[in-house]
Amino acid sequence: MSPIRYLPLVGLALVVLASALPAQTNEELRKDALEFFGPPLPARTATPDDNPFTDAKAALGRQLFADPRLDVDGRKACVLCHDRASGGASRTPAAVGHSWQKAPRNAPTVWNAGLNAVVPIDAPAGDRTAPKILRIRGGIDVDGLPEPIIERLRKDEALSGQFEKAFPSSSPAISRRTIGWAFEAYIATLVTPSPFDRFLAGDIEALGQIEKLGLASFIDKGCVSCHAGSALGGAAYEAYGAGAGAQDKALYRVTPLRNVGQTAPYFHGGTVERLEQAVAIMLEKQTAEKPLDGDVAAITAFLRTLSGTLVRP
Repeated sequence: MSPIRYLPLVGLALVVLASALPAQTNEELRKDALEFFGPPLPARTATPDDNPFTDAKAALGRQLFADPRLDVDGRKACVLCHDRASGGASRTPAAVGHSWQKAPRNAPTVWNAGLNAVVPIDAPAGDRTAPKILRIRGGIDVDGLPEPIIERLRKDEALSGQFEKAFPSSSPAISRRTIGWAFEAYIATLVTPSPFDRFLAGDIEALGQIEKLGLASFIDKGCVSCHAGSALGGAAYEAYGAGAGAQDKALYRVTPLRNVGQTAPYFHGGTVERLEQAVAIMLEKQTAEKPLDGDVAAITAFLRTLSGTLVRP
């Protein structure tokens, strides 16, 4: 079917969707959204009590993010898989690991990562209730950093001076702990307020009518049972093998949906290219019914309103 012939059908499907959803005023919809997702995003996310935020730490973390010396081979920096120009993720199905080996998972975005209540993509020991692993600082497993990497960084006098300035009470200045703290402070700045946040703040016109229908459908269809909170996900583990094979029953972190329109391919295995297709797959799983075109179109439109720009470019 040609796109020209398809568009009227989607329009008709949206009319059907609008008539099927509970009647709500814009303000009632906004209040429902605040209940499920909380207030608009802050200028930066909070850091733990043992790591008070400072600009010096964040600047150091940003510098380390682009430093290939943190790689065992000394060739690949974090930005290789978490590209700021590609939604904080990569455009490939699988991340690239040490010695250029493909990782088994799609690289998640680092944008708004400070909102995530759980950090590892795979549930530790398959435990659905596992809390955030505190040793993972800013998305990097600091306990896993080999000692040669630490020594490599300590030999850089200029970098050592930066660490001493950022962490004046730490000795030695460069350690697994301070590297993790620097990354944590930098990740806290990667916040992307979006049109949806303006809507939450009271700007009713920040979302168009189709996008509001999508938000209402997102709530009505039960998507919020997993994708809730400020990140619209990232707070729990669930069993779903969309990205690793239909028979895969392992537990994966519920994907945060902030900037989801910019982070294709989708699912943990990077198996789906189009956002509309990913929405249709998840709707069918959630409702056990073939999704209506209107629901898919409206929810996709809503999800695209979650894309924003960095507060600190």
